[in-house]
Amino acid sequence: MQCVVCHCGRSYLRRQFNVPPISPTMKATRSTRRVFVAVGVEPTASLIAVLNQLTEIGNDVRATLIEDLHITLRFISDVEPSIVPLLADVVKDTTEGFDQPTVDLTSVDAFPTIDNASVLWIKPQPDAQLIKAAATLTQNLLPFGIERDPRTFRPHVTIARLRRPLRELPDATQSSISELFRSSANFGQARLTGIRMYESDLNQPQPGFAKYAVLYDPISEPTFVGR
Repeated sequence: MQCVVCHCGRSYLRRQFNVPPISPTMKATRSTRRVFVAVGVEPTASLIAVLNQLTEIGNDVRATLIEDLHITLRFISDVEPSIVPLLADVVKDTTEGFDQPTVDLTSVDAFPTIDNASVLWIKPQPDAQLIKAAATLTQNLLPFGIERDPRTFRPHVTIARLRRPLRELPDATQSSISELFRSSANFGQARLTGIRMYESDLNQPQPGFAKYAVLYDPISEPTFVGR
């Protein structure tokens, strides 16, 4: 079955739900929505302290807002608005049995590498409910033609994005960030607050940075009403 949300042709779901055709070369436009599914993270005192420290470094570092802390279960891509209610049903089904566990937040790491870091993140200890939720979501998305991710699920909490790779930033900035990598501090136990569907808006003053908005939260909104 072809995917109905990105780089796709006709599909059963499009015919079944009268989804508008999507061009095989479709790119993000003002009419599409850049969607992903994630678990909200309630910050610990130690995590808030690190975010404050990153905020004070300067304009080359953009710390994640406290309300935006999350662990991504699956990035879906740019979708037509008509698809969003169907994805909301998928998210709601995925939340069944997920009872907001806690996870241990351990050391700081980076993508793609520490020396060439552009994204800073914290490792959560593996949690059975989190892993199960990611697997359930993957299974629930298959009818949409969204194939399984060949990469192993790697949970992480993004805490900052860098304007340029770390090695290209001023020495003082490199020193401050490198200190985080050398730290052996544990950031405590964080409660996972629920599975949500988010929208990522890349149309921001600072290129490469995104603004997040919750499109659907099954806990506070059992029935999707749209945004």
